[in-house]
Amino acid sequence: MASLESTDEQDGDDGPLSGLSVKEALKLPVQDGNCVICPGKVFKNPFMENTHIESAHHKRRLKRFRALVETLVPDIYSGSASMLVHRMDKEKLEKESQQLSNGQSNRAKKREKYEKQKEKRKLRRLKKKNAADSTEKTTKVTAQPRKKKKRDDTSAKS
Repeated sequence: MASLESTDEQDGDDGPLSGLSVKEALKLPVQDGNCVICPGKVFKNPFMENTHIESAHHKRRLKRFRALVETLVPDIYSGSASMLVHRMDKEKLEKESQQLSNGQSNRAKKREKYEKQKEKRKLRRLKKKNAADSTEKTTKVTAQPRKKKKRDDTSAKS
C-alpha cells in the first residue's frame, strides 16, 4: 500500500479525473469527455466516446485494469483510478522490458526459424540438383551416339 501512495504523490494532479475512484471508473470509464482507463483520450462528442468504448484498444486496457483491480486488496477501491492506471502501465512496461532482456522478441524468433527453414530448403534443392547433374553426366557419357566421320569430298572423287 505504501508504494501505491508514493506513486500517487509523485504523479501529482492528473487532471479532472485524478479524484475518480476505481469503482466509478469501472462503472463509467468515460467522464467529462476523458477516458479514465486510456489516459490522454479526449472526446469532442458522444459519438467519439462510443466509438472509443467499442474499440479493441479500450477493451484490452479495461480487461487489464479489471485484472489488476481483482489482484489488489479490496480497500484499494476507494483509491484513485488514475493511480491504478499509472501502475498498470508501469507493470506492462516492466514486463515488456523483462521479455526483451530475456532474449529475442517473438518476431525475431520466428524470423530466425524461418531463415533456418529457408536454408534447409536451399540445401535440399542444391543436393537434388547436384544428384541430378551427376546422373545426367554418367548417362550422357555412356549413351552418347558416335559421330559419323565425314568423308573428304576430294578423296571420294579421285
